[in-house]
Amino acid sequence: MRCVDQNGNMIGILDTREAMKLASQAGLDLVEISPNADPPVCRIMDFGKYKYQESQKEKEARRHQQAMVVKETKFHATIADHDFMTKVGHIREFLTKGYRVKIVLTFRGRENAHKDVGFEVVNRVIRTALPASTTSPCREPSAAKAKNTVSRKRLRRNKSRLSASSRVKRSRPTRC
Repeated sequence: MRCVDQNGNMIGILDTREAMKLASQAGLDLVEISPNADPPVCRIMDFGKYKYQESQKEKEARRHQQAMVVKETKFHATIADHDFMTKVGHIREFLTKGYRVKIVLTFRGRENAHKDVGFEVVNRVIRTALPASTTSPCREPSAAKAKNTVSRKRLRRNKSRLSASSRVKRSRPTRC
């Protein structure tokens, strides 16, 4: 097997017993790095220290990760204009803060007969919020799971298309 010492220097091709003897003389472990190579590559190292350093790297990587927050806004097919503009304002505010927005369109009762009106509402939301967003397609919900839900769209912040009108700040908290 090809052997590498604790400093990263190539020792050469050694017998397994000789490599084990070198590792025990140094007070370290013999770790097989690449078993599929020809000949296999082993390294003399402190394996406990190596595992500790790897766990510290993973912990540091997790510390710097941010969970993606998805805000959901529900619409109905028969939404009034003022309510519509209020919800679109909330969507724009969420997008400027860096959140993703999920648009859910639900139907009640006889509204199921006019699904084209509902789809027009979703398209209108996308057109209105478009300066501050890009759309990503979502899978259609199954009929058994959501018989009243027709469409779900996700909007993401588009940094290059933010306009001055979408950067409005409010002093009070918003609700959907």
